[in-house]
Amino acid sequence: MKSTLPFKKIQRVCLQLGTAGLVISLAYFFFDRKTLAHAYLVSFLYWTEILLGSMAVIMIHNITGGRWGKPIRPILETATRCIPWLLLFFLPIVFMLKDLYVWLDPHVLMHDELIKEKQLYLNMPFFTFRTAFYFIVWSALAFVVTKDFRLHEAVAERRRQASGLGLVILAFTVTFSSLDWAMSLEPHWNSTIYGFILLVGMTLSGFAFSVLLAGLFSQADPQKYTLAPERSHDLGTLLFVFVMLWAYVSLSQFLIIWSGNIPELVPWYIERLHGGWQVVAIALVLFHFAVPFFLLLMRPIKKNPRTLLAIAGLLLGMRWVDLFWYIKPVMSKTFSLHPADAASLFAIGGFILFLVFKRLEKIDDDF
Repeated sequence: MKSTLPFKKIQRVCLQLGTAGLVISLAYFFFDRKTLAHAYLVSFLYWTEILLGSMAVIMIHNITGGRWGKPIRPILETATRCIPWLLLFFLPIVFMLKDLYVWLDPHVLMHDELIKEKQLYLNMPFFTFRTAFYFIVWSALAFVVTKDFRLHEAVAERRRQASGLGLVILAFTVTFSSLDWAMSLEPHWNSTIYGFILLVGMTLSGFAFSVLLAGLFSQADPQKYTLAPERSHDLGTLLFVFVMLWAYVSLSQFLIIWSGNIPELVPWYIERLHGGWQVVAIALVLFHFAVPFFLLLMRPIKKNPRTLLAIAGLLLGMRWVDLFWYIKPVMSKTFSLHPADAASLFAIGGFILFLVFKRLEKIDDDF
């Protein structure tokens, strides 16, 4: 059965949003590049989370199997196949590296002994090599895990084995990329669980994205896209697990650093709990954990695709807020929002969503 969803119209809107965001971002690039740099990094990490998280969920489904993956599998595969495009969206960051990373400033290197000691790792050639390596590995993994949608048993077994190894590789590369792109914004600060927190958030983002689209499709065209209460319940339960895991690792980092009272580490949280940023922190506790947690405890809510997609949408929005709270205080000690934050989000997201819906239109029969 052919879908009645207006894929062409959705693609057109995505392109319009992407173009508008790109134009505004270009204006910021020439007139206020530092503001754009941090806004663009948040947006890039956000959409990277969604695509890499989709690939992580595919690998989990390849390993575990189960009917829970059937409603969201085409969406996950479509998002995963967009991963090679991430390199293109990273290129603007190359022109803003010195606006982001203090360890690239020669004057800072001359007077900061701690950063100087980290130069064996934090230097431009090695940073460039690692970044290129991440994109090559992720693109290769995306090709492997999405190859041959309809498989016979022997090929399925090989892909299951490849996904097990792929998850390990993905975990390592995502951990190190988060250290390079996010944690090194503040080279005096470090956390051994930082990469794992972003890894969990990444998986949550990819899963919430697929649940949101599956729910929207089932509401817009229920004859074509069916999301049975049993499958909706399964997806809600998994969403609950990812929410719990994110809360656990985030709280663990806070308790370890805060109770340890280490002068080099505690200021990271102090900056994010003052100057208006405490409101964002409270919002994260409420809407990234408490509200989804209690709602997903209720079976009727998990069995209802409409309420489940609302929760997935809330979590997807809070993933951006979480990254914003992690990155933006580096630039501004007081809470602030700029048009560049929305512009960069649309500039990247508009074009990525265009690619996603373009591909979904082509594989419409696989739903």
